[in-house]
Amino acid sequence: MKYAIRAFLFLAFWPGYTTRTVSNIPYTAVEQLLLSTAVDTAFDKIGLPELANAKTYLDFSNLQSYDSECIKSVSKAYVTSTGEVIVKKHEQADYIIQISCGALGNEYRDTLLGIPALPVPGSPMTLPELALWKHVEQEG
Repeated sequence: MKYAIRAFLFLAFWPGYTTRTVSNIPYTAVEQLLLSTAVDTAFDKIGLPELANAKTYLDFSNLQSYDSECIKSVSKAYVTSTGEVIVKKHEQADYIIQISCGALGNEYRDTLLGIPALPVPGSPMTLPELALWKHVEQEG
């Protein structure tokens, strides 16, 4: 009988649950990594060998993005890694590169086969989610 009770308790508490901690900053670490990788990938596709050893001005005036500092940093690193010299005034430049961003974000997909968490009417509580299968995917 003792073994049956132990086996029952083991099986009752064996299924686990994993949750991600939500951060109070605008992007979680995974989202930041996805976005910075997307920016790096975009710059890796650019090839400007004719600008090597040229004076270049980076124009960020049309850059409208939530994470514009990341784009600026990667832009400067890419330009200097190809041998270009960044100048502070456009009058001093041989070339002007205008940096803009069409879209920078991530996509979150959550697929559930089962019963989602449901609010209890008139109560601040919710019934727990009962998932037979669940898949969460996030990409930038």
